[in-house]
Amino acid sequence: MNNNNVVISMLGSDFSKSDVQNINWLLEKLSSSSMPATEHSIRALPSSTTIALARSGTTGEIVGIGALVVASTLGGRHGIIEDVVVSREYEGGNIDQAIIDNLLGDAMARDLPYVVALSNDEAMGRLYISLNFRPDSSGYRIDLKH
Repeated sequence: MNNNNVVISMLGSDFSKSDVQNINWLLEKLSSSSMPATEHSIRALPSSTTIALARSGTTGEIVGIGALVVASTLGGRHGIIEDVVVSREYEGGNIDQAIIDNLLGDAMARDLPYVVALSNDEAMGRLYISLNFRPDSSGYRIDLKH
């Protein structure tokens, strides 16, 4: 399925219980041992964390997610992209790329100098490299030009 029928947006405070269920279904695709998200855990995310959602344009169902976490270290701030996953029915439609592009736009708006993407998945690694990330000791890194 292509992404023409998918809308990318940021998670706000207006999510529903079915949104939480869809998020958990997608997270389980990443790892069956991941802790399930709850309404409380989602609301408790710090404002420095951005969750990008891909919703079906017809049903409104969440079909893809990704997270940008802003890390503050002694060396300064940077972004970390993780938990990028798309529903099997929507794979192959560049939705994962649209989610990553959305998160990178948010990182640039936050004036982060670079972003590291964490993924053990070979296909995601190829996608990150195609988006100008380079392999790094902690995953894949892209320096952002401001």
